[in-house]
Amino acid sequence: MAQILTGLLHEAAPHDGRDIAMLVTAMHEGITVLEIIHGAPAAAVRERIIPRVLNAITTT
Repeated sequence: MAQILTGLLHEAAPHDGRDIAMLVTAMHEGITVLEIIHGAPAAAVRERIIPRVLNAITTT
């Protein structure tokens, strides 16, 4: 599961491979934290990144 989340994190911020703790923290704190950490547009976070993270978690 960590490898899946790492891959999603790299996709969200290919320029910066930060650790899983940031992604987990963002999921606990809400979507705005993920937007701030990675500078991803809100629409991209809502429509692409969060659903893929949730799917990865529920299928592993």
